[in-house]
Amino acid sequence: MTNQKTTAHPVRIQDNTFRDGHQSIYATRMKTEDMIPIAEEMDNCGFWAMEVWGG
Repeated sequence: MTNQKTTAHPVRIQDNTFRDGHQSIYATRMKTEDMIPIAEEMDNCGFWAMEVWGG
């Protein structure tokens, strides 16, 4: 048994790094094959969502 409390409304965090990063001075300079290893590591962080598109 744990002492960890749960909540009916947990905080959910969405990361916009890939979307905003591609709209910066580095826009279109990162290739998909460069982003995949980073995305896999970020997925392990437990984000609720990761936005990767713009507009």
